[in-house]
Amino acid sequence: KVETSTGELVEYTQNKEDETLHQLTIKVDEEGDERTIGEVEITQNSTLREVRNMINAEVETDFPDFVFLVNQIPMLKYEETDRLALSCLPDLVIRGKELKKVEQPKAIFNKKVEGMLVQEESKKKEREEFEDIMAKVRNGKFLKATKPSAFEP
Repeated sequence: KVETSTGELVEYTQNKEDETLHQLTIKVDEEGDERTIGEVEITQNSTLREVRNMINAEVETDFPDFVFLVNQIPMLKYEETDRLALSCLPDLVIRGKELKKVEQPKAIFNKKVEGMLVQEESKKKEREEFEDIMAKVRNGKFLKATKPSAFEP
């Protein structure tokens, strides 16, 4: 309580609600699975920005930078100052920002394109086979020699 005439602080009692500490469990999202990495203590007025600072100081993470996930949606950093950590109880999920290495997927064709490729390949084999036969015919090695017939002079 402040006396208005002099401005002196006469009486002051801290709100009991501000002193209540809550345990907020920190979990890491790993492609759908959640793994608990630690806990931090929060008050009624703690924001997610303060929780970020606590995580960096108290909890070991596998990544240098992270985002908070609220309903599996990443929060932007400027949203952290407005959001109370109490609204995230009992668990707060985080995800690392670094990109994961992904192998380039093999080209997958639909059935129609796959059928066309098979058909082209079979036509190519037929054409090569035909060219081989024609080369033998031109060289005279394709047909066997026959005995002269009795009717030929």
